[in-house]
Amino acid sequence: CVPICPTTPSLFGETITFTCVATCPNGTYADTDTRLCKSSCPGQFKLAKPNQCVSICPADQAVPLYGDTLTGFCAASCSGGYFRYKTASMCVS
Repeated sequence: CVPICPTTPSLFGETITFTCVATCPNGTYADTDTRLCKSSCPGQFKLAKPNQCVSICPADQAVPLYGDTLTGFCAASCSGGYFRYKTASMCVS
């Protein structure tokens, strides 16, 4: 038993079964600060694949993602009339 899941290999604490897992279950997101699978990502964005909390959404891929502050998710397009700002990988008004 360990009090916190290890960073090498990168594992996260799944709080229902109290098991260290490589990928958090659907509906939860890997928080690299707490090493836990969480249902929300306060101050961060939810990345759907892999289920992960991120400060900056990945822009270095075929379809860049942007942090949508209205939904809390990384998304290819912005909601609510916001605009994609590539430099910061965020949605802005």
